[in-house]
Amino acid sequence: MGVVLLAVALLASAGQAQAQQPLRRRMLPPPAAVNRLPKAAQNGPADLPPGWVEQLQSMTPAQQQRFLKNNLRFQSLPPQQQALIRRRLRAWNNLPADQRQALLERQQIWEQLPPEQRQQVRESLLPRWQSLPAPRRQVILGKLRELRGLDASQRNAKLNDENFLGNMNPEERQMLLDLSNLGVMQAAG
Repeated sequence: MGVVLLAVALLASAGQAQAQQPLRRRMLPPPAAVNRLPKAAQNGPADLPPGWVEQLQSMTPAQQQRFLKNNLRFQSLPPQQQALIRRRLRAWNNLPADQRQALLERQQIWEQLPPEQRQQVRESLLPRWQSLPAPRRQVILGKLRELRGLDASQRNAKLNDENFLGNMNPEERQMLLDLSNLGVMQAAG
């Protein structure tokens, strides 16, 4: 199992995270912005039909534009939300094919996580990850890549190996353990 949102939002620098987040997640305004919206507008595109985003992701840019132009639900969104979705769709389309494929895989993994794990990611792991300096996040990402593809016993051996853990402090070691337990290393690019 892995974590899409975490793999995307956590496993990239702040600037890269926005461009790499799965389209469904990126269509929603950030939580702080949602809290400032009137209650009626807080759900935004989240109440679009379930297959809508996945369908858009598989279309060419021209097909996407036709779809948006003819989709009554999209047309009923406020103009600023429509613009946000269009911008983020353009960002998606501009990603290299291998990055889009990796994000789709991460999205599938995220959707398979139980709600409790998603909540843990949002409420605990994400804030802790964001508090780490970018160079330290890169160290953890490198370790996750090294864990990728190992079976459970090999992974546990690595996670208990002082040579592998190197100069990681206790907080970074715990983050590595938490992420590896969620299986993020399977989705880490």
